[in-house]
Amino acid sequence: HMGRINGPLWIPAWQLHDRDPTLIMWKACYNNLEGNLTRPKNMARLHVYPEEEVPDDLLANVTNQIPPIRPIPMKLTDYTEEEKANFPKLFDYKKDFVIDNLPPNGQVDP
Repeated sequence: HMGRINGPLWIPAWQLHDRDPTLIMWKACYNNLEGNLTRPKNMARLHVYPEEEVPDDLLANVTNQIPPIRPIPMKLTDYTEEEKANFPKLFDYKKDFVIDNLPPNGQVDP
């Protein structure tokens, strides 16, 4: 401690670990969370266990991959020519329509 009455009390990490093996991890998470109204809710969601003593029902829900919100779209090169031809057209160009940015070959793909 600092030697003052009601002063701050400093406890070494090894003593904290002897008292409670999960306390150091809990304190590290608590101090790194933003100090707003969501901190108690987020800390309630935190489950810290000493060593590898995790209950089986919690361990069954642990995965190493977060599922995406939406499926990843395919690239244009991934579609076959048949799928590209059967894709519905949004509009058709008129024959006399002028496109400013023509590709180098001068052809416009339908």
